[in-house]
Amino acid sequence: STWASRSGQMMKLLLSLMFTAAAVATYNLPPHAQNGFLATLPQFREIETNAEKLWFTQILDHKAPLENAATYQQKYYVNDKYWDEVSGPIFLSIQGEGPCNGPPGGFMAELAQQYKAKLIALEHRFYGESIPGNDFSQENLKYLTVHQALADVAHFIDSTNAGLANNHTWVTFGGSYSGALSAWFRLKYPTHTAGSLSSSGVVNAILKFVEFDEQITISAGEECAAVLRETTALLDQAFDEGREQEVKALFGAENVTRPGDFFIWLLIRLLWPFSMEARRFCVTLC
Repeated sequence: STWASRSGQMMKLLLSLMFTAAAVATYNLPPHAQNGFLATLPQFREIETNAEKLWFTQILDHKAPLENAATYQQKYYVNDKYWDEVSGPIFLSIQGEGPCNGPPGGFMAELAQQYKAKLIALEHRFYGESIPGNDFSQENLKYLTVHQALADVAHFIDSTNAGLANNHTWVTFGGSYSGALSAWFRLKYPTHTAGSLSSSGVVNAILKFVEFDEQITISAGEECAAVLRETTALLDQAFDEGREQEVKALFGAENVTRPGDFFIWLLIRLLWPFSMEARRFCVTLC
């Protein structure tokens, strides 16, 4: 069958993706990208492995804190080795839809050295280890909203300021979703910060964002894009023929139960090399 004859190419795809992931971990950003969104990602941070994991007692429901006194433990990290405790600013990295693994590094760390700032990274509610009640039920997930996340940041800043001897200027940072949070926080809580950096902030919701796929095609090149389209068609065919588990096993994703989750997982790995300008990985595909 077509699936059987092309399964070898899919294994090439898998190896390419694995190679990409390994390369990304040690990838040196080109100069033009060192001040952008990629510099804020965990892959490009100079994370201090000895950074202490800290916890903040956060309000679960900021809309009704008196009626609902529930709290949860929100994880954060601090790097204060550059900080001027008298007058230095505080740079807060608002984390997005993923775990927080350490204090900010990269571009933020360079700015901290320049401005003698304290660096803080605050994990987003319901991600990483900051799970209210370790409960992902629909009832509990009603507290996973942008408004609650922004209120988390405000309460964190207020509580931190209460324990400081001097007044310090705060600036928030974020990229992609967390970039939108950084921008929105500046608008909703203007007295809490002196400014915000929103890198690639997704503040404009676009229902049909076909330009994203078009850019991937341009970045990949026509030959590689054709292979990506063929691979996607083969995967769809295999799922239609009831070979879902066979496909998942090929990619080491047997535990991903829902087809939609699997394709999103695969999509991220397919697109990542091209966002890294790593067209050389197409050689394996083609």
